[in-house]
Amino acid sequence: MKRINRLQIVTAALFVALAFVGALPEAEAGPAAQVAEKTYDFGSIQEGSQVSHDFLIQNRGCCVLLIQRMDAGAGCTITSDEMQIKPGQSGKATMTFTTVSNGDKPVVKKAFITTNDPRTRILVLTMQGMVAQAINK
Repeated sequence: MKRINRLQIVTAALFVALAFVGALPEAEAGPAAQVAEKTYDFGSIQEGSQVSHDFLIQNRGCCVLLIQRMDAGAGCTITSDEMQIKPGQSGKATMTFTTVSNGDKPVVKKAFITTNDPRTRILVLTMQGMVAQAINK
């Protein structure tokens, strides 16, 4: 009969431990940001109008999701009242686009939300549509 040495025991224990860690649910790994609708198509609007949309941010993790920074492209703003989203809860980010000087062309605007989610540090939100040129009377 062969004698089992310490290296074999340590290797087997390590293998079992790694298999167990791989089987843990994703929620165990920290905060987990999820946005179901990352792109909002506002259709066609008149130049000079303003369009807003609420993006729902869910925390599917086990720790508090922190909204650390919010940036938006030219002509846009991004705001949120919820800078901390508890596990299992949702918050909203409101993106607003002002269509001045954007008439008669398709438009794509982006906002970036930096979080403490180790898998998704930056959420990219998009608003798009057609801006019709204003009619001068």
